[in-house]
Amino acid sequence: MFSFLAACGGFSRLPILLFLIGFLAGGCTDAGSRKEKEPAPLIRVGDVTIRAEEFDRAFEMAMTAYPYEIVRQPRALRAARAQVLRELVERAVLAARAGELAIEVTPAELSDAIARIRKGYPEGAFEQALLESAVSYEAWKAALQRRLLMEKVVARELESRISTTDEEIRDYYRDHYAGGAEPSADLHPDIRKVIARRLRAEKIETAYGAWLENLKKTYPIEIDQAEWRRIAGEERPNGERPND
Repeated sequence: MFSFLAACGGFSRLPILLFLIGFLAGGCTDAGSRKEKEPAPLIRVGDVTIRAEEFDRAFEMAMTAYPYEIVRQPRALRAARAQVLRELVERAVLAARAGELAIEVTPAELSDAIARIRKGYPEGAFEQALLESAVSYEAWKAALQRRLLMEKVVARELESRISTTDEEIRDYYRDHYAGGAEPSADLHPDIRKVIARRLRAEKIETAYGAWLENLKKTYPIEIDQAEWRRIAGEERPNGERPND
């Protein structure tokens, strides 16, 4: 599911590798910009396309989060590929929505986000993390820009519609901070702010699934089924189904 780190107060210490999984594929491209001889996309959502090689990059990155033994488990591998496909479809849908709403990430917003993330690492640790992940700075920066775009869509569509009441804040404090005891008349403003942010994040996450499903109905999703069967390992070149 989409990350709600923006609503939860930032992502300065988000591990670089986990940040990139599902975002590294540069598949949010305009269909009109593709060269005529390029292969048909694996995923198409309106003008947003993701090609098979872009899926491969995202899957390769995702595999670093799995135990090595998964390579000997065909069913687990197919499940992992299906999960990456779902994540890329989700991001393509959000990218299509961003295009319709004319939402974009400005250079200043991107620079500010980079500065916040780098601030969460000791000197030299950020560059070392990229090196260990075998990810170039430019690829990471592009992935960050796509992530910020998705978060802006969610903020426009969901976060702006969600509010928290004083009663909800007090109930949350009682249940999570005071061990069931009723809070005093006035909570500290900083505590109220933290609780309100967490409540909003929880409400956004609860609403996100239904909202995304409605978006999927608005933006028809096309998947090259023949190419997907090949990628998923459901068919061998001669048409036989693989053994589990």
